[in-house]
Amino acid sequence: MTSGRVTTGGMTRWSTTLKILNFRKVVPCVGRKVNFTAELLQTTDDPVILGTQKTIGGNKCFIGNCRSWFCNNDHPICEINGFMELSMCLRITDDFWSSEHPWSQWPPTAKIWKVKNVCKRELRKKENYKERFFLDTMEVALFDHLMLNYDRHHYHRYAHINWKKSFATILDNGKGFVNPFKDDITFLAPVYQCCRFRNSTYQHLLSLRNRLGDMMRTSLSADPLAPILTEPFYPALDRRLNQFYFVMQRCLEAYDPTVVLAEKLLPT
Repeated sequence: MTSGRVTTGGMTRWSTTLKILNFRKVVPCVGRKVNFTAELLQTTDDPVILGTQKTIGGNKCFIGNCRSWFCNNDHPICEINGFMELSMCLRITDDFWSSEHPWSQWPPTAKIWKVKNVCKRELRKKENYKERFFLDTMEVALFDHLMLNYDRHHYHRYAHINWKKSFATILDNGKGFVNPFKDDITFLAPVYQCCRFRNSTYQHLLSLRNRLGDMMRTSLSADPLAPILTEPFYPALDRRLNQFYFVMQRCLEAYDPTVVLAEKLLPT
């Protein structure tokens, strides 16, 4: 379910999506084409790059330094005709608090929430009533729905901000945007099980009705590595956002709109 390779433009795609959605929870990224020899090999003293070089099909490659299931001989990082396409992102500290995603698509977790509403269980956790975190997780659910990202296992909070005031930081999205022809409404389970969403975000999303795809196309066309997405992904974004509108309309019909839409979580 979560298999597949992290794609070169993945970081740029999700960074642009979040910018348009006004989800200010991610570092900015942009695509760049670099000369592997002139800009990397001849300027770096990184032992990982210099010590793991190999040539594959006439192209220079290295292994990298990351989780062993990504950085290994089966997944080399290679130039093509002397150049590499990279996503360049603002570097921030890796000091985060991590918590398990209660609506993860990982099968052992999913088999619980797909047959039982777990929202009340989550609302009983007092930390979710503090400040903004719980409503942040609703926004992350929509983001994963738009991207069809099955690889969300944890939520992260930036640790340099007071724990109670910290926000959900959206990391590890490289496997999103893998299939524009498949939709999976279960990504919205946090929303339709809890029927809670941040009002200001919802109002902004309404302004994107049937426009999100066009806005993504325009924004990504300016990236140095354009085209970043193939054409079928743009209508898929609008289609999936319309599915979110439908879920929210059902919530608004079933519950008090002032509880469904708020700027902070209201106990019920």
